[in-house]
Amino acid sequence: MMPKHVIKNLKMDIAPTDRLENVSILFADICGFTNWSSNKNPIDVVSMLSKLFSTFDHLCVKNTVYKVHTIGDCYVVLSFTESSEERSIGNEVKNMI
Repeated sequence: MMPKHVIKNLKMDIAPTDRLENVSILFADICGFTNWSSNKNPIDVVSMLSKLFSTFDHLCVKNTVYKVHTIGDCYVVLSFTESSEERSIGNEVKNMI
């Protein structure tokens, strides 16, 4: 789920700071999660998040976007272009929802 150029650099022990333009970041937070999870068993909460985030992970690969991280019930995704190709930010976000 990492950009190809990042994997290549890591294999060569290169850790540059990249400058990216035309970037979209999606923060997907589950509305009402704290209230919903307050009366659930921890295993049920973890199971639900695991299934949901696994689905998101597959969508990231399918749509060539990159998972940045998860924090609790928040899933963060990054999308960018490496060239001047046209982008549809609306479609990128819709593909992740």
